[in-house]
Amino acid sequence: MTSLLVVSPHPDDETLGAGGLILKTKQMGFPTYWLNITNMSLSYGWEQDRIDQRKTEIEKVISSYQVDKYQSLDLEPVGLDKYPRSEIVLKISTVFNQLKPEMIVIPWKSDPHSDHNVVYESVISASKSFRYPFIKKILAMEILSETNFSDFDDFSPNYFVDITGFLDKKIQKKGRKSSQVK
Repeated sequence: MTSLLVVSPHPDDETLGAGGLILKTKQMGFPTYWLNITNMSLSYGWEQDRIDQRKTEIEKVISSYQVDKYQSLDLEPVGLDKYPRSEIVLKISTVFNQLKPEMIVIPWKSDPHSDHNVVYESVISASKSFRYPFIKKILAMEILSETNFSDFDDFSPNYFVDITGFLDKKIQKKGRKSSQVK
């Protein structure tokens, strides 16, 4: 195991998809990073009290996972397909250069949620080995709220991480209230 960067389209995807891996990586003493792509804001139509609530939820996740670095691109939730792909790729590339992660976890390529799909494609585009030789492994995660809602190309994992001893804590983290429409 090495330094880990989990890229989540929305807050809660990191826990649904890779919560146990984050906890295990951290306990093993390796750096853990979380890059969240979207976030609520007034300009996207969210109420201030809901924005404040989400900020508190994110802070609790950062604290409970003890991530070494959290970053958010603060792009519009359920709106990533509105941005030029090159803009998202550039923002993700900047984070790669800052953190230099060795392992990255992203949503599965055929996840039917448009934001999840954009994140997958953007990270793959941004992670070319000749640009970032420090990236050794890219894993796709199953995000149970979305992944298998398509009628094609079911998620079939071929890499597993034993999270025995971390599952209860992961479930406890997911227990936080999350009502963001995705």
